[in-house]
Amino acid sequence: MTLAQRLVEWEENRREVAIDIAIRASVLTRCAIHKNLAYDGRDLRPAYKLANDLISRCDAAVAVFDGERHELEDQIKSLAEEFRGPCGICAKVSVVS
Repeated sequence: MTLAQRLVEWEENRREVAIDIAIRASVLTRCAIHKNLAYDGRDLRPAYKLANDLISRCDAAVAVFDGERHELEDQIKSLAEEFRGPCGICAKVSVVS
């Protein structure tokens, strides 16, 4: 595996950890039909709190962040911006209907 491939894998792992935390904290939701992620503008603090708790406990689930709380919080914030709004497919269907 090349260094570039490892870097991509590392970034994907970090993203998946942040997604898991945001879902566990009910900040991000998954569309029941399409499985797409959605963010409805909820307060991000529950996800930040969970993330910080996991880092404080040195939980293996957040090991990929190597204790970098702010990087994990930034990743969660980025996900909220990326997935703002409802499931894209559901939104398109309701516009057509």
